[in-house]
Amino acid sequence: PLLQNRLKDVTVLQAAAGTGHLWSRENGLPAERERFRAFLAGEAPLAIEQNTVRRFLLRFSDYHCAWPRLRVSGGEGSRIDLDWAESLFEEDNQIGRKGDREAWEEKYFIGYGDHFYPNGERCEFLPHHWKSGRYLSLTVETGAESLTLEELDFTATGYPLRPEASFRSSDSRLDELAAPCIRTLQMCSHDTFVDCPYYEQLMYAGDTRLQILLTYTLTGDDRLARKAIELFSRSRLPDGFLQSRYPSNSLQVIPGFSLLWIGMLHDASRWREFDPTEFLPTAQGVLEAFEPYVENGLIGKIRTWNFFDWVPGWPFGIPPQGEEGPCCCVNLLWCNAAVQLAELYAEAGCPETAAGFLRRARERMRHIVDRFWDAEAGLFADTLDHLHFSEHAQCLAVLGGLLDEGRIDSIRNRIDRKGISRTTVYFSHYLFEAARKLGRPDLMFDRLELWYSFRGMGLKTLLEAPEPSRSDCHAWSSHPLFHCYATILGIRPGAAGFRRVEIEPCLGGLTEAAGSIPHPSGGVISVSVVRREECTAFRISLPPGIPGVLHWQDRRVLFTGSLECELPVSRVQEIEFA
Repeated sequence: PLLQNRLKDVTVLQAAAGTGHLWSRENGLPAERERFRAFLAGEAPLAIEQNTVRRFLLRFSDYHCAWPRLRVSGGEGSRIDLDWAESLFEEDNQIGRKGDREAWEEKYFIGYGDHFYPNGERCEFLPHHWKSGRYLSLTVETGAESLTLEELDFTATGYPLRPEASFRSSDSRLDELAAPCIRTLQMCSHDTFVDCPYYEQLMYAGDTRLQILLTYTLTGDDRLARKAIELFSRSRLPDGFLQSRYPSNSLQVIPGFSLLWIGMLHDASRWREFDPTEFLPTAQGVLEAFEPYVENGLIGKIRTWNFFDWVPGWPFGIPPQGEEGPCCCVNLLWCNAAVQLAELYAEAGCPETAAGFLRRARERMRHIVDRFWDAEAGLFADTLDHLHFSEHAQCLAVLGGLLDEGRIDSIRNRIDRKGISRTTVYFSHYLFEAARKLGRPDLMFDRLELWYSFRGMGLKTLLEAPEPSRSDCHAWSSHPLFHCYATILGIRPGAAGFRRVEIEPCLGGLTEAAGSIPHPSGGVISVSVVRREECTAFRISLPPGIPGVLHWQDRRVLFTGSLECELPVSRVQEIEFA
């Protein structure tokens, strides 16, 4: 069942006469505001005289997806506009800055909504689809007959995603991220996942993979995740590519998003009891779809949208030469997907097929190193002319598992050099994954400053991109909470079906972190880590029958059930990082 609770957290901010987008306290009508407040509270209907224009500005205390319902009588020839917005704008355009999301005075309301036309009788208006946001503008223009507003209410809607996990640490800023991350995920979960509830309301593969990973750590309910995997499989086109967003009435292909769907399969096989066998032919078709574009061992020009991240200076989110090709990021992402598919085939009992994909991935990686590795910079270039570099390419190179230790060491020491393009909100997930593998937790904690900066903006959910952001609620921005569990606490599947637990905490500058996540067996994994001057104390509990491995610095501890121990600080480790 969907969420269907009646919303009560709405405040009447202002009432005004006339039309327009600008809201100002000076132009307010306090008596009309009070009359509307009484109407909204169900205390009295609100009559609006003939040939009158009234505007009312409302705000929810939290971000909501909801169905509005308006009941009126009379008012033949009237028009009622009920519009929604995530926040108000500092200028009269919808691509400008919004500033403090709690502020509304001297700001412009620009939103989407519905127009109602009363026929003079008693009637009730319901939109054809739910709406979302925090602000509402109700404008009434009466004609020759007065109109009476009898009732207005809002019913929340969405998938009933109920978190079962918990997290706390020695940094209150990190702990406070949980609420907006969860709220963002909830507002982007309906009959399918969606990228954002206010704009496209579409399930994009890049967003969805991160939503699924967070869902795996928050709850044992993986129905939306399984549905997403199946729907993207059904979106397959004749050439083998998947649609980047599905279901959708317009076709769109982002090649990298097809490869990320293979990542979804791999994730599901690890985090849940999930048999990917029926999807393997589709996944194989995705990899083969790139072959017609291969020249001299590298994927070349693909005539479509090669989106990777909303990086300033990357038009439409496309890396330099991303549509002219060859593009380093596209080729690296293909290699990573080939390695993941090889592992899935091996687990399905097809070792020869698995070996074939692994061999092809290694061969393509050899071409990538030959053409994109810049020995002087000690990094992968984005382009064949070695004029552009990005964190994105370094992350993908590290995560594929095909790179030699020498180049990994070079990336470890140089990924944060000046002049390199930085990941933004979305692709920072892969930076955090790479930071874990590189042993550079500082990369993750430094980038989290972007999320901490959201606190002073009056936001209840998280942004699509750094300011000026279009969307105030975007699914991919909630991934830091996944990393609280999977990277900071270090809880990861150690085998298919989560039948073994690997725990490798990555505390950075934290002195303490603790939390728990559900396990697909129905049990709970709980981890507590307290770092002291001379030792680090661990308290870990696993579901019955599930073995675990604790990795900490140069130590590896195997256990089942529960573990309480103190491990001394590794002096060798200290010397290495000094």
